[in-house]
Amino acid sequence: MTGPQLDPIYPLLIQTLRGESTPVEAAIVAAWRRESPVHEQQYRELARVLHLTSLLAGQLDAGPPPPAASLIGKARTTSPATALPRRRALARPTVWAGAVAAVAALALIVLRLRAPAVERTELGHEEFFADSSGSSMVSLRDGTVIRLAAGSRLRLLRPADGREVVLQGRAYFAVARNPGQPFRIRSAAGDVTVLGTRFDLEVLQDDLRVVVVEGVVRLSARGGETTVRSGQTGQVVGGALLPVVAAPDLVDRVQWVGQFLAFQDTPLSQVAVEIQRLYGIPVQLADSMLNGRTVTAWFSGWSPDDVLRVVCMVVEARCTIEEGVVVVRPKS
Repeated sequence: MTGPQLDPIYPLLIQTLRGESTPVEAAIVAAWRRESPVHEQQYRELARVLHLTSLLAGQLDAGPPPPAASLIGKARTTSPATALPRRRALARPTVWAGAVAAVAALALIVLRLRAPAVERTELGHEEFFADSSGSSMVSLRDGTVIRLAAGSRLRLLRPADGREVVLQGRAYFAVARNPGQPFRIRSAAGDVTVLGTRFDLEVLQDDLRVVVVEGVVRLSARGGETTVRSGQTGQVVGGALLPVVAAPDLVDRVQWVGQFLAFQDTPLSQVAVEIQRLYGIPVQLADSMLNGRTVTAWFSGWSPDDVLRVVCMVVEARCTIEEGVVVVRPKS
């Protein structure tokens, strides 16, 4: 029996995630990620698995460490007293070589293990649900991430790509961008159409409320249609479309998701605001050139240190803690 066959791109992905790729290699990985949502999802899953591998590596004692930094990458700090906790590197090259093959296989396993429960209806549709005990995570094939509130149900009308669904209850959506194929949410109260954005949606019979955190959605009901933008609320009451209003309670509105962050091409400045809001840690961008960098990733139950490590790795920046503030700078 032969071992798992690795795609040739995997070594480059791992080097990039470790911060050890050359500019040419990084450009190759970036182009590969842009080719399809599936590639982007695989990249994010591999980052997650590498993080888990780094946690396990700290339990190994197999000789002196290699010169490479930890798997996720270290956050450089101004003093040991204020350092973000670092993960130990894998013990030796032979262990690392075996880990590369294991990580590639484990990425697929973790993806399956993390998937929520799926029901098959008589029509062959896939259905996700969260029981009354708590919320549930749904990760679709196109890279869209959804957090279902307790007692809610999501049905895929097009299981092949997952970009048309029916919602009953409440969910937080972080929709992957695909300009050629809008994402549609059907409900008894009305329909929501998006290209790529984040929003909270609640449906109760013929009532609906959507609060847009980032981006723009189109809300339609009974032949009427309106646009809801970031920081606004759109409502359907009794099947009738109401005027769009500002959402001053935006932060309180999405608190139900708990220790959860989901970004889809989100500007780093907005990512910093949400990390600060969730963990109470001030985050400062020290260079305006970072404003144009974006993050596509999601975190559920992660510590703030690990979230910051991955975010800084993705945007090719370094994080330091200075007088209680996380300062983000471009890598020199």
